[in-house]
Amino acid sequence: MGDDMAGIVKKLGHQKVDVLGYSLGGGVALRFAVQHPEMVRRLALVSAGYAQNGFHPEMLPMQAQVGAGMAEQMKGTPMYQSYVAVAPKPADFRSSSIKWARGCASPTTGPRT
Repeated sequence: MGDDMAGIVKKLGHQKVDVLGYSLGGGVALRFAVQHPEMVRRLALVSAGYAQNGFHPEMLPMQAQVGAGMAEQMKGTPMYQSYVAVAPKPADFRSSSIKWARGCASPTTGPRT
């Protein structure tokens, strides 16, 4: 998702930005800073895990279940409603779920997307 953020920043016409990430957004912000350090002037992470061992162990199996297979079940959730309210392509929720699940599985070392 770091590459996705870089695309958004470029599309908005910025070369360097200050980044604040909260929770999952903190993981995205960290990935953005690691993958594109030349675009980040300042980075602040709030309530964000940066490594898998930073999560409560009982949460890991639940996070591992989130992905494309759950996209249909999530359509009634506040997360989905928030996504479709601002997403330029709401139909991409399924592929976004895959990226989110990969990020949860390995916040800093997961595959680049």
